[in-house]
Amino acid sequence: MAQVKRAMRESDLAELPRMEQISSRIRQEYLAATYDTVSGHPVEVSLRDVEKSFLACIALGNPALMRRQLDALEQGRIVFAVGVMSDDPVRQVVSAGIALVTLACRTAIDSGLPEHLALRISDAYLQHLNETDDVDEIVYLEKSVLIDYCAALQDWRLAECSPPVHACCAYIALHLHEPIRLADLARVAGLSPNYLSSLFVKELGMRPIAYVREQKLNYARHILELYDASVATVSDLLAFPSPSAFARRFRERYGITPARYHREKRR
Repeated sequence: MAQVKRAMRESDLAELPRMEQISSRIRQEYLAATYDTVSGHPVEVSLRDVEKSFLACIALGNPALMRRQLDALEQGRIVFAVGVMSDDPVRQVVSAGIALVTLACRTAIDSGLPEHLALRISDAYLQHLNETDDVDEIVYLEKSVLIDYCAALQDWRLAECSPPVHACCAYIALHLHEPIRLADLARVAGLSPNYLSSLFVKELGMRPIAYVREQKLNYARHILELYDASVATVSDLLAFPSPSAFARRFRERYGITPARYHREKRR
């Protein structure tokens, strides 16, 4: 299996007690292996399938998931063929970049980002793409625009939130693959659990753990649409207590079992 980038730096692990270091490494390796099962193996897939997986990250407004997708691409766990748009290698990469920026911009607008903000990002990147002939710089810009649209959507959706709630939502987006407790969020916010819960209800209309579950279910829906993943795999990936608990929550939220949703979307 290809080496997967660790969620925690070695310096972070070194600060933990020895047994916590061991359990942290095991958990990271397990989550990486589970994600490999979902996100595919180094086989060629259609360009459209790859596009949809990246655009889903934008729709979710989750920069952390986008970075994970880009890591998979860099490590060769996602391989796809691109059509020839120019005999000039530089123009080929620029053309692909322009198409990518356009798709990302439209997805962001359709997902709720105000058009003037989405177009401002698009215009800035298109200008830079048309001003450089450095292939490495163009590839960097292509990755950067995807992350920027995710971040812009995340910030827009949380624009009215207080700093503690905003910090908790960013933490949740980064840790969707792990169990998240109210105590964890209270520590991030620097507030008591009860006061943090009251802020979430006031600003987002739900308690913190309900918001966590909502984000995980929304991500699960995209996984089931994009990948041939079993209910158990998705449940493990998103750290639900059990596949049956995940299936129950999914059905309560969407009115359909995850298995049936997967079958209908993957026909």
